[in-house]
Amino acid sequence: MVRDTTRPFFVYTSVLSTRVLGTSFQVQATQNQNLAYVKVKTGKVTVTSMKDPGQYLVLEKNEQVKLDIQTNQLTKQILTSNLHRHHSTSILNDNQNFEFTPVTEVLNRLQHTYHTKIEFNEHNLQGCTFTGDLNGIPFAEKIRLICSAVEASYEKQGDTIYVTGHSCNP
Repeated sequence: MVRDTTRPFFVYTSVLSTRVLGTSFQVQATQNQNLAYVKVKTGKVTVTSMKDPGQYLVLEKNEQVKLDIQTNQLTKQILTSNLHRHHSTSILNDNQNFEFTPVTEVLNRLQHTYHTKIEFNEHNLQGCTFTGDLNGIPFAEKIRLICSAVEASYEKQGDTIYVTGHSCNP
């Protein structure tokens, strides 16, 4: 995916709709909770309540919206380190600059940051390292770059990404 502010796309949950305009962001909405969040690291998004499509807020860098699902109230907030400190694996504060980092560690970090299941055989990727700055790069492109660097391949099946490769040991 390439950043393109002229071609927005949408991310839907049961309670929020987020219009994405070339950015990095995080949507957090689970069925058993009374709050939902959209947090923006870079760029700009428009967030709409699904119960009231006429109600929306525009978020820019380092802003978040909190939706109280019971009252349908959208509240815009400035992100400070205190607001997202407890989300240590949040894309908003995860530095993804790697230097000779084992690929298995990089994939595990992406898995936790993006809350996406990534399956791989640690033995098959033994000795493989990755060096690169992945900050600000879309998730799918990160996976492609990592796999390309170690001559691995990947396939998405449902909600899981399968990475296959060979050992990088001589």
